[in-house]
Amino acid sequence: TNHLFQDGGLSTIIGTGKKNDAAANNLSRWQSRGSLSSTDRTLRNAFQEISRMADQIELQQTIKDRANELYKQVITCENGSIRGRSNEGIIAASLYFACLLENVPRTFKEICSLTNVGTKEIGKSYKFMRKHLSLTSDWQAPKVVGTDDFMNRFCTNLRLSVDVQQAASHVATMATELNLVAGKRPTSVAAAGIYLVTQLTSNKKSAKEIAVVAGVAEGTIKNAYKDLYPRRHDLVPAGFSNHHDIDSLPAT
Repeated sequence: TNHLFQDGGLSTIIGTGKKNDAAANNLSRWQSRGSLSSTDRTLRNAFQEISRMADQIELQQTIKDRANELYKQVITCENGSIRGRSNEGIIAASLYFACLLENVPRTFKEICSLTNVGTKEIGKSYKFMRKHLSLTSDWQAPKVVGTDDFMNRFCTNLRLSVDVQQAASHVATMATELNLVAGKRPTSVAAAGIYLVTQLTSNKKSAKEIAVVAGVAEGTIKNAYKDLYPRRHDLVPAGFSNHHDIDSLPAT
């Protein structure tokens, strides 16, 4: 049986799907449309969409399962009516929320790229889900997301060395501790840290290149960098670069 369905999944027939995707196998065949309640049809369609989206960015099965659970909690609880809300937004927000809870956060823009729902709608749906699920007995608040949650992925996608990643992480962490970037998103601060550090290496990355990987506007990275620039000597870790090169960093 499948506990995610109202009928325990007893009306399903296990079919063949991807060898490594148990959820796809469980959802691939159905005896008939009439054998499912309307709630289970909604769940089935949502789970298939979550699986499709997750596969596109190579998320693990545990994240799909968590997203399915979150979606079901919201739409089946007596106080969880989503009438008047975007079902697609709730589906996308479920995957975003699951990523947070499983400590592999993705940005709204990354989730948005997988669906037709805009970032604002995903954000509204996420806030609705948080408000609703916080009233349940098994509520688990996601941890506060920081720059280090994105740094490894951004640097890996930019093919930067471990030394550069560590230096960029140091810059972003110090900038946060020194309160230089109050109100700015961790993704923007991480991207600005990468921009600053790579300007001190032979493998320089433009704000445009970093923007593509980070899902942050080029102008947003430049604005965050401007906040770091006056304290650049305090931010770059000792031994990474010499005083002259740090002093000669571009102002923009």
